[in-house]
Amino acid sequence: MAQMSDLQQRVLDRLEDTGIFWNLQDELRPLIVESMNAATLITGEPQFRASSTLFTIPANPNPTGFVPLVLPVDAVVAEGLDSAQGRAVGIREIPAGQMGLDVGPRTVERFTKALSGARTIVWNGPMGVFERPPFAAGTLALARAVASSPAFTVIGGGDTVAAVTQAGVAEQIGYISTAGGAFLEFLEGRKLPGVEALTDAT
Repeated sequence: MAQMSDLQQRVLDRLEDTGIFWNLQDELRPLIVESMNAATLITGEPQFRASSTLFTIPANPNPTGFVPLVLPVDAVVAEGLDSAQGRAVGIREIPAGQMGLDVGPRTVERFTKALSGARTIVWNGPMGVFERPPFAAGTLALARAVASSPAFTVIGGGDTVAAVTQAGVAEQIGYISTAGGAFLEFLEGRKLPGVEALTDAT
């Protein structure tokens, strides 16, 4: 097994330090890591311009506490945000001077398959720079896949809300939170001052 770079190890440590792993480890499977964190884990270089986390809680419990990671296999690349179009390449084949601005079609298929059998789906963050039409396909496809799942679906963060709205599937999402950071902290089991105050008042 190849030795990880310091940057790859820092990303892995960051993921492991996330309280979601420990708070939901008996139920969580799989964790889909996209964009900047995933590209760094795979290539050692932060070549994506977005960061996303999506995980499922399956119908069957996960007694081992082992949380498999589902990583992208291809990306849509271009020289910059203003590029008129991009092209799909393997995740390890992003050319020098270009950046990953969306996931590729094989990754969309891979992630959609990973959602099957889920009882609950939680999504925070887009797949790429979906605000730009040439790089919106991956995020919008995943939004539709999440919305069409029979699982209970939860999304968090303003960008994710904008993505499902742009995809026309916001009404099909089970629960929508605009609080991205606080949303993840709540899943980690942290105490949130606003929630605590409301709880104490009841």
